[in-house]
Amino acid sequence: VYALEEIDDDLFIASEYVSGETLRSTIARGPIDESRVRAIAIEMASALGAAHDAGVIHRDLKPENVLIKADGHIKIVDFGIAQIEGPESTRLTRAGAMLGTPAYMAPEQLLGGHVDARADLYAVGAMGYELLAGRPPFSGLPPQTLLAAHVTATPDPVTQHRATVPPALGALIMRCLAKHPADRPQTAEELVGQFEALLP
Repeated sequence: VYALEEIDDDLFIASEYVSGETLRSTIARGPIDESRVRAIAIEMASALGAAHDAGVIHRDLKPENVLIKADGHIKIVDFGIAQIEGPESTRLTRAGAMLGTPAYMAPEQLLGGHVDARADLYAVGAMGYELLAGRPPFSGLPPQTLLAAHVTATPDPVTQHRATVPPALGALIMRCLAKHPADRPQTAEELVGQFEALLP
């Protein structure tokens, strides 16, 4: 946001214009090369690392909120329900409120529990899964069981949907989707390092 202005009793926000398309549009065009998925995941985790270092947790990371710019790099947008951490933080949403997009939300977020930066890393895993498998985790389940599956079930390995996925990349995506935050990468910086350690 560049400015918050009031003119003639009307409020408006001036923000950056980003030329490009959403990651959702990229997914809709078909399979994405594994090395490109790895590069996108590294950029997402790097951007989240900067936000987390500033005490900001996105909480609604999904393909519609990731823009692919004209130069091929990504930009994370729409921090509308972000959570600000720190001693002087102001809570804009009540405790226990479920906010976000269920297909990309970590189990603890779906249950209205405490959410920290590891919930954003779950979302990176969910998007990585979709980029590789061509479908989100747990897609195809009826609505009445979808939320329960996110909390209690483990999705099929991504390699089951796309045999060409390198096993180490598939395993890292699945680790991001761990039900318990302690079983996921613990920081965005750690996740970047793990993606970078994979063969391109």
